[in-house]
Amino acid sequence: MSHQEMPLYEAISLACMNRISEFSVQDLTSSAWRFATLRMRSPSLVDAISWGIQQRVAQFVSRDIAGTLWALAKIESKDRPLMDLIAGHALNPLVLDQFKPQDCSATAWAMTRLAHHSPLLTHLMERVKSQIHHFNSQDISNTAWASARLLIRDTQLWQTLCSAAKESMKDFAPQKISNTTWACSTIEAFDRALFEAAASHGIPKLAAFSAQDKANSVWSFGKQEFLHLPFMDTVAEESLRHVHEYTHQHTSNIGWAFTKLLVHNGPLMTALLMRIRAEISEAQAQTLSSMVWSLARLAIRETSFVASATSAAHQRLGEFGAQEISNSS
Repeated sequence: MSHQEMPLYEAISLACMNRISEFSVQDLTSSAWRFATLRMRSPSLVDAISWGIQQRVAQFVSRDIAGTLWALAKIESKDRPLMDLIAGHALNPLVLDQFKPQDCSATAWAMTRLAHHSPLLTHLMERVKSQIHHFNSQDISNTAWASARLLIRDTQLWQTLCSAAKESMKDFAPQKISNTTWACSTIEAFDRALFEAAASHGIPKLAAFSAQDKANSVWSFGKQEFLHLPFMDTVAEESLRHVHEYTHQHTSNIGWAFTKLLVHNGPLMTALLMRIRAEISEAQAQTLSSMVWSLARLAIRETSFVASATSAAHQRLGEFGAQEISNSS
């Protein structure tokens, strides 16, 4: 929202609060969606919309539930009673039976962002398994991401998601490729054919991968010890062009993955080390220990970086856990 538009939206917000009792279900859900999209979090406005939702929730259908929970997630709502009320209504069999693929994935995504654990999720995942042939690439990826974040270890669900992802991987956007492989690795639902498809279809799109997408993808490959050299080589090329955009977390994850897979790329490692060393006073314990471990594992002699890392580590030894101490030894 531009500075010039602020007075207009503030006026609309005030009108909304004053007339919320007149809003229909569609008025409520569309207003919640628009204000959330604009990141308008005025407590008075949020309270007014919440009150309106409580009055009308019995009339909500699946798309209203998904849209409202999405809006609550976007504004990072902490209103647990309201979430419980919406989720409880969604458990009505007549309402639950209305949930379409987009409703399922959007609701799962929102409840994950809200850290709201509800029996509704279990029922939604059952619908995912029965309706997966209707899911598009975004629905599949969002559902996999949410399921991994919530540590849902349903073998049949993951087999269903992996099978669907393999079939439609060519349609996945860069972030969706990254999120799907990350989800499978996080939950230990490894499917070699899925990772092959992700790598093959990911290579032509790597220029559009964000730093987070690249870091998550190679971390996933490393975690599953899945080596796809053309993909790793292309990530290295892209990283050399964009390493200045990387955070320390991106840098250490990429360095760790290349090391775990024993892919020795000298120029890449040098660039990653330089990126960390430029701001080494701000590097976290995990970053320092991970990069020192990578140097040792790949037998790379970088005495200057090790000296800088050692000095920085001495200043924050209290932050080092058992793994960081082990990696740095």
